[in-house]
Amino acid sequence: MIILELLNYEILNASGEANKTAVPMFVFDTYPCFIDLAFPKSMSIHDVIVVFPENTDVNYTVYSSLDGVNFHRKGKSPKIARYLRVFVKYYSGEKVTINNIEVLGEDCSFPSKKAIFREPEIFEKTDFARPVTDEDIFEDIKGIIGRTIGEEYVEQFNLRLDRRLKDEYYSVASLQGKIVLTSNTGVGLASAFNCYLKEVCNCHISRFGNQVKLPKILPSVNGKIDRMTTFKHRYAYNYCTHSYSMAFWNEEQWQKEIDFLAMNGVNLVLDILGMEEVYRRFLTKLGYRHREIKNFITGPSYYAWFYMGNICGIGGPVHDNFFYERCQMARRNHRRMQTLGMNVVLQAYTGMVPRDINKKDKDIPTVEQGKWKGIEQPLIVSPDSAYYVKLAKLFYECQKEVFGDITHYYAGDIGHEGGKLNKATAKESYKNVMETMLSFDKDAMWIIQCWALNPTKLFTKSVKDYRENHIIMIDLNTEKINHNANRFSRLAKYGNVLCGLLNNFGGRNGLYGDITKIPDMIKNASKRPNFKGIALTAESINVNPIVTDIFFAYTWENITDIKEWAKKYAIRRYGKENENINECMEILLKTVYGTDNGALSFGATETMGCRRPLDPEAKSFSARGTIKIPYSTDDFDKAVSLFLKDFDKFKDNECYIYDAVDMLRQSICNKLTPLVKKTVSAYKSKDYLVCVEYCEELISLLDTLDRVLLNSEYFSFSSYIKPVKEYTDKLDDFTRELYMINAKALITTWYCRLLCDDGNLHDYAHRQLGDHINSFHKMRWEKFLEQVKTEMDGKKSADVDWFKVEWDWVLANVSFTEKVREDSLKALGKQILN
Repeated sequence: MIILELLNYEILNASGEANKTAVPMFVFDTYPCFIDLAFPKSMSIHDVIVVFPENTDVNYTVYSSLDGVNFHRKGKSPKIARYLRVFVKYYSGEKVTINNIEVLGEDCSFPSKKAIFREPEIFEKTDFARPVTDEDIFEDIKGIIGRTIGEEYVEQFNLRLDRRLKDEYYSVASLQGKIVLTSNTGVGLASAFNCYLKEVCNCHISRFGNQVKLPKILPSVNGKIDRMTTFKHRYAYNYCTHSYSMAFWNEEQWQKEIDFLAMNGVNLVLDILGMEEVYRRFLTKLGYRHREIKNFITGPSYYAWFYMGNICGIGGPVHDNFFYERCQMARRNHRRMQTLGMNVVLQAYTGMVPRDINKKDKDIPTVEQGKWKGIEQPLIVSPDSAYYVKLAKLFYECQKEVFGDITHYYAGDIGHEGGKLNKATAKESYKNVMETMLSFDKDAMWIIQCWALNPTKLFTKSVKDYRENHIIMIDLNTEKINHNANRFSRLAKYGNVLCGLLNNFGGRNGLYGDITKIPDMIKNASKRPNFKGIALTAESINVNPIVTDIFFAYTWENITDIKEWAKKYAIRRYGKENENINECMEILLKTVYGTDNGALSFGATETMGCRRPLDPEAKSFSARGTIKIPYSTDDFDKAVSLFLKDFDKFKDNECYIYDAVDMLRQSICNKLTPLVKKTVSAYKSKDYLVCVEYCEELISLLDTLDRVLLNSEYFSFSSYIKPVKEYTDKLDDFTRELYMINAKALITTWYCRLLCDDGNLHDYAHRQLGDHINSFHKMRWEKFLEQVKTEMDGKKSADVDWFKVEWDWVLANVSFTEKVREDSLKALGKQILN
């Protein structure tokens, strides 16, 4: 986003007489972008005329404000304003050009409003700084129990902390009519509770529905269950997870997620929530004004790439409320994590600064980072310099002001997905970052993502003196590219390496994950002396609950028989054993959950119906994707049919409905792939009649897919955008529109034309969601069908600007259904599978 205060503009009085002032032409690299006009005093505005170059197609909105923070749409009647905002949302030329802005209005005596910025208190002055007690731990575990199975069951548990053992452990037993949960950590107690639910009660807790059927008096434990883990770290999240899944989450959603993490043994959590307040304080001390800082920070959907140093400003600005509210939410989350025994991973300072930093201090040495997907990256302060040390210490002090002295873990990469250092001083740069971190926190652990070319060979050599006690390497994608055995063989001797499971990219739907190989992956990794644990590094949390379940299960269990484990998983998830489901699970282990797409593939098979109508021979249609189906679709359809046979017995189970929808979704998507190929091939052969027939069948299948998806709220587009709507409900018109653009663009165009097409990010995070299929994906094929019919009539069809078509959908203000269907998925399945 671009914010400019124009002090030169053309003001016309009510009679139309112009007060002539020269207005320069303003040019911006991309859109959305905006200009703010600040008047000397309040004005009664009758009209605003924005002059663009001739023959340009522009979509823009004018907003007015009295306080310069909250902007509302200017209606037809006169509007009292102290500020105006011209928000350009689309521009057909290469660079957005505004020639002039004319304002029709007159001065008025209406007083301006002063926006009151609510700054979070210094952490140490808040109740969050209070030391954690055992009672706090017990209260939190009781909260988890009550939220999970009901408050009426809380008193049937006896919670005990026993810290005599060094390694984490838990036990589950019955004594004097109570279920006794014992551990040396809060996470251990939560895991013991989950173990009891799974192994004694056959219950299932997931991110996508729970299966909890319990008698009033809980069943006793037969004997005693004892578990221990040697995995020192059980890490959660990729940076991307925060953007693709959690950008607008509320407190209730975060509470549920932390409950889930604790119950699955996670004790190390990457958290970027509330970090904008750290950057606000940091940049303020470097001389930046509040508006400049908001201009630098990205919109909420793009935080992941901001904190990785890839982009800045995109999708912003952040509303003032975000600084306080997200900071407070982060503090509450951190408090819970600390109470449960989870370590929070905050940000390492790797030198990122705004591109205009030398306007604030011309002596600060900087390094250009080049472009990320066509967008100029932020600069970094030369990490080998004394200026870096000064700025890094300032950053860590600001972070401590905001979040306190709560962790020794800091994540951040120099040159993640690109970026540059001065080659001559790179070795000193890496050491300087590490040593500056240690000067702030002598027990600091620097967490590094092993991804693409990061970390470089020079990095691993430069910081070798710290590798045993101060660096953790997370092998993000162990299941696909085994860094320890391949080009990252140098990590084999590194002090602390976590075995990562990526599995998902961008939140793209798809049943996928070779769970038959996960045991060997972890087993082989754990043989290495540098193995220190596991990391769930999926880019999104919204797919494949079975993969998450078995991955975390290895924290406490040694699973040797996958078939038997899957059978027990099905009993827990669906509430009772069923022969048809057992047979279905056996087939799934040989198809979607027993094969992969090759060592260099990226997640599940992409759904070709959710693509632009382009080259049918392409191996993928989004960055890091594949259209290969590595299993027998006939076998898979047989599994789906078996799963649905007893639909009426399980239709009241939300876990079963979720999986039924997901399986039918996959079956339809598998049929769309060959159909898309035939459709586009027929078009290229100019066999128009056949092409129309195929395309109409394709569109019909997309209709069916949309109908299937709307049978579960977890697959509803309205559920996806609900957090955005709820958060912005009481905010200004501009923020409501901007944040909705954030959410809708991320899973379609990703953002602007430059990132979408030149950066090849279109459809990277595409989703299959009810009402989204009909309104977006089907719309593209309908547009294609229009082309085909035009050419069939012997006319030349116009080239489709697919980005413009997609961007119009992003900008459109339309409603999406919130109603969940209650179809007989068994009947629907018969139609789909025949």
